[in-house]
Amino acid sequence: MQVQPELGVEAAAPAAALSPTQRRLAMLKGEDPDAPPPEPAKPAARRDLLPDVEEINSTLQPSEGSDDPDAEIDALPDLTRRRSGFRSGFFLMILLLVVAAAVYIAAPKLVAQFPAMEGALTAYVAGVDGLRIWLNDLMNSATQALNGGDG
Repeated sequence: MQVQPELGVEAAAPAAALSPTQRRLAMLKGEDPDAPPPEPAKPAARRDLLPDVEEINSTLQPSEGSDDPDAEIDALPDLTRRRSGFRSGFFLMILLLVVAAAVYIAAPKLVAQFPAMEGALTAYVAGVDGLRIWLNDLMNSATQALNGGDG
């Protein structure tokens, strides 16, 4: 059997011994520095960590006052008004575009039938032609920019 001689190391201080700073902090907190340290808290049972099922179920029950199933449907916002508003606006714009195109196409016949409208129809046709030329130039420049050429 082997025996190890003392190596000059002091015995370790007991775990419960506090340094002077720790003792002072304990006293400032109102704790007894000489009292044994509290035992670690025992973990709670898993079922104690979960909320009470009966309490949750009681809050999820429907209220006694609403027996009318149609009341929930009546409470919903009426989406048909918004949808029909968009639909009617969209169709109004399509209708205006069709009328404008029809007047542009039928301008010579309208001038022959109503000579007093010649000035207004000529200005309208010239404006639409100018818009078409501008749009054509814009598309040509965009096509050239995409192709990377001057062509």
